[in-house]
Amino acid sequence: MSEDGSAAFVVLLRREARLATDQPEPPARSADPGDDYVLALAERERAVLVSGDRHLLDLADELPVRSARAFLNLLETQ
Repeated sequence: MSEDGSAAFVVLLRREARLATDQPEPPARSADPGDDYVLALAERERAVLVSGDRHLLDLADELPVRSARAFLNLLETQ
């Protein structure tokens, strides 16, 4: 990505991002305990996690976790 493209992306994030409050005690769900926080936050915010992390993708059948390709496919069908 070019410097201009990066700057435009930061502007987009600042304009469109929504801040969420912390989840103090996330339930254990992932084989990687470090992922539990982001899973709980995404679930509470009803957000789709887009990731290449295998521990997160292993939960895709039960939680809205998608690979980048699967998420793009989802966007194309909506």
